[in-house]
Amino acid sequence: MAKIARGLSAGRVQSVAMRLVVEREHEIRAFIPEEYWQIHADTHVAHDKTKKASDAEQIGIRLEATKQGGKTLKLGNKEQTDKVLEILKASDFIVKEREEKPTQSRPSAPFITSTLQQAASTRLGFSVKKTMILAQRLYEAGHITYMRTDSTFLSGDALAAVRGHIEDSYGAKYVPEKPNFYGNKQGAQEAHEAIRPSNVNLKSTQMKGVERDAIRLYELIWRQFVACQMLPAKYLSVNLLVEAGNVELKARGRTMTFDGYTRVMPPAKTDDTLLPDVKKGDKLTLDKLDPSQHFTKPPPRYTEASLVKELEKKGIGRPSTYASIISTIQDRGYVKLENKRLFAEKMGDIVTDRLTASFPDLMDYTFTAALEDKLDHVAEGEQDWKDVLDNFYGEFKTTLEHAKGKDGMRPNDPTDVPDVHCDICDRPMQLRTGSTGVFLGCTGYNLPPKERCKGTKNLMPVEAFANLDDAEGDDEAAEVKDLMEKKRCPKCGTAMNGYIVDGGLKLHICGNNPDCDGYILEEGKFEVPGSDAPTIDCDKCDGQMELKTGRFGPYFACQNCDNTRKVLKTGEAAPPRMDPIHLPELKSTKHDDYFILREGAAGMFLAASKFPKVRETRAPKLAELREIKDKMEDKFQYLFAGPDEDPEGNPTILRWSRKKKEQYIGSERKTARPPVGVCTGVKASG
Repeated sequence: MAKIARGLSAGRVQSVAMRLVVEREHEIRAFIPEEYWQIHADTHVAHDKTKKASDAEQIGIRLEATKQGGKTLKLGNKEQTDKVLEILKASDFIVKEREEKPTQSRPSAPFITSTLQQAASTRLGFSVKKTMILAQRLYEAGHITYMRTDSTFLSGDALAAVRGHIEDSYGAKYVPEKPNFYGNKQGAQEAHEAIRPSNVNLKSTQMKGVERDAIRLYELIWRQFVACQMLPAKYLSVNLLVEAGNVELKARGRTMTFDGYTRVMPPAKTDDTLLPDVKKGDKLTLDKLDPSQHFTKPPPRYTEASLVKELEKKGIGRPSTYASIISTIQDRGYVKLENKRLFAEKMGDIVTDRLTASFPDLMDYTFTAALEDKLDHVAEGEQDWKDVLDNFYGEFKTTLEHAKGKDGMRPNDPTDVPDVHCDICDRPMQLRTGSTGVFLGCTGYNLPPKERCKGTKNLMPVEAFANLDDAEGDDEAAEVKDLMEKKRCPKCGTAMNGYIVDGGLKLHICGNNPDCDGYILEEGKFEVPGSDAPTIDCDKCDGQMELKTGRFGPYFACQNCDNTRKVLKTGEAAPPRMDPIHLPELKSTKHDDYFILREGAAGMFLAASKFPKVRETRAPKLAELREIKDKMEDKFQYLFAGPDEDPEGNPTILRWSRKKKEQYIGSERKTARPPVGVCTGVKASG
């Protein structure tokens, strides 16, 4: 790994998990969106004008054009679409066929670790790590069974209790004749039950002294447990086939006839559509034709939940390790989480490619899964652990020594960019990738010490300054738009990453760099939204703040003082922060130091004055801030309308609401073992 960069790491499971994310990144880069069109027709039942239409007849029918001349309809551009629209406008819409059939939806199994993490992500928006932390607290409090399990087994007592609860609460018609049993995946360790409530009669509304998100997770576990022992939901599905000229249009509808388990666990998304009672030969009235342009989408990026699902599918990792695996690859800087989707960082891309080339067996998905099985055999006493290690290490040692050699693992060589020159010595620059990102470094860096040049240029990703508001809420559409706007490498055709060089040049680098040295250099003027140049006025002095990039992304830094402001996703500078206020009278109880009041990304906090030597921080009490009220900015004055103590005599503390992005006043109850995050609800009005 030293051939790539310093401070890197690899692991049997984390590297394979990272490979999944990186390979998906490669698929997205290579994907070229293609245009296609769809045609929908909004219709309703035609009826005699002398008669009043029934409620059923007033229901509109939205049809989709699917065939033309008996062949699947494929529309690649507007011209083809307009031709079909002309046919539809001139034709009568006649019902050709109506098909009805009963269908049902069965409840899914009680939660195991992976399915709990996926459901909590989909339904509650929780990260994998947060889900496991909350589940641990619920387990320690005795509210749920053990949360690290891959077994769907339920004890006889639990089945009897839940069946009785269903009959008492919802009626006998919801209880199946026999309990529902669910199979386990191959290799499941059945040491624990599925994740379920310890007491099915304890509702989430009855829980006391438990934080809100933990209650929400308990509610999800409770509902899944109860639903898994109920009868299926039943539906009447309707398929409608309509003919207009030589074009076939279809509509699908579904109505629920028995709610079954959905009485307790409603589906996350419902596609139930009611269609009117039309018969073969009926004529429909056209209300509107709705053509729409689309583009094919690349494979979706992994979310934390879908990555867990894929790891489980491939037999990689165990319920106890899923959360730590995903946290590790993010903490190492190989993968980043943005809008709940996982993106491979450049260093993670390079590390994965080099490891896969030098250690193909170790990076193979089947090898990792097979080793999990061998470890299970060791745990069960079927294999000796020394034999397993001996069989593995002999070949591994040989491969490792070869990777260290000159002809082994490929180094992370820089890419020459001769069109960009160093500001210090005018030599050509090179594109380098380090642990903190990509940058341009002078080719003179490799010269002897006396001649060496350490000149560098910052590269700021174009995406960091793009206004993403228009695509907010539709990540797939944003991904397609991004791919269509990116230039394609002139050497390999892969999507290129754009970077701003000192505000005057835009450098497009092949997504496969450093393995492909393709690049395109654009000259122009880069403008930050809301300004005429990549500089802004400093709010602390009379200087100018210039655009730079660092480990945590782009930011503005003043040329005269040490003031900095990060760049928001909108491309605008973050609001200025309050100057630190020294509080020499407020001493630390742990160190020989005093506190300073600072404003960070998550509001105000107290930090030791000798930071980073003394790493002590805490939330300030409102009473501690009253003496410096006049020194604090106007935007914080509303806080002082709050009390210094809550009704129980506990001191009030400054808190930060991530959801509302604002400061508020709260307090923690003094108990023998205080639950985390319990707040009295005291809040200053402002």
